[in-house]
Amino acid sequence: MADSGIGSWRGSWKGWKDRTGKAALFSAILGVAVWMTADACWAGQNLIFIVDASASMSGTLGADSKIGAVREALIDAVKTLPEDVDAGLMVFGGRRKGDCDDVATALSQLRQQVKGFRDPTTAVIVADGRETCLGDPCEEARQLKRIYRDMVIHVIGLNVPLSDETRLVCISGNTGGRYHSVVDADGLKTALMKAVKAEVDIPPPRFKPAAGKPKAVSRVQAIEIDAGPGETRVIFSMTRPILPKVSFLRKGGPTVICDFPAARPGLDVSAGLPETPCGAIRRMTTDPDHPAGFRVKMTLASEQDYELHHFFTDADLVYHLIVRPVPPSRPPAVETD
Repeated sequence: MADSGIGSWRGSWKGWKDRTGKAALFSAILGVAVWMTADACWAGQNLIFIVDASASMSGTLGADSKIGAVREALIDAVKTLPEDVDAGLMVFGGRRKGDCDDVATALSQLRQQVKGFRDPTTAVIVADGRETCLGDPCEEARQLKRIYRDMVIHVIGLNVPLSDETRLVCISGNTGGRYHSVVDADGLKTALMKAVKAEVDIPPPRFKPAAGKPKAVSRVQAIEIDAGPGETRVIFSMTRPILPKVSFLRKGGPTVICDFPAARPGLDVSAGLPETPCGAIRRMTTDPDHPAGFRVKMTLASEQDYELHHFFTDADLVYHLIVRPVPPSRPPAVETD
């Protein structure tokens, strides 16, 4: 990908902006990126923004243009970065008309670059559509994670059609990150801030138990609800990788049931569930003694039909259940990434 690059700046991005001005950030997003050599090694925590600069980004996101909304959101986000975070910018799709330059190609280039990195690195992809070059971003994300275990990728989809989202969702799912679906500039700023905060609050590494000791009981440590534009995400923090059996019931009102086999609730879950109603969820209950395992039952708002997506991220032992409203004529479905 000869026409994309990664801009890297020692120290905080704030210091780089003070020296060169905001105009440099704008031009970088539009396709003027600073090259970073493959043997570069940053110190401290690393944060890379990967931005779609293709022609489709001239379209609208709510009342704003997509590229304009990205500019403003990036400026706000980097102002919050601590001094020990090294930040960089990579763009794709905005150099020459007709180039085969998309998310999969950008990830392939990133895979070559991070081989020289020594410290935990988070990448945040901002894109508005599917692949145009027959690439496989899911496989590229897997390869990247195999090479660099401390890499996490969050993905922000700008008003992406449901039919195109799966291949973006799996990028975050395969690297331990999160996928955010946004439909306006405010949602973009919120998602970008969450991704930046996740980078700053990198959790300590987990250690495997000593050989010969009995395995601990699988537990659902915590349950959170994140209600954003166009979707409600339920986040289950686990002690072991368990993908539950998910059922969608219509009778008596739309209901989602998650059965975690051979699992028990953790202390935080036993102490109390998230406040409801929140987003599409009107009521949440648990049954730790159900024959199918630890059962979580969620009653949804009755005036909608829904589509479910779910995936498990091994890197942080988190199960994600995404609930999205769909037109009444569309049957609910469960997709696993």
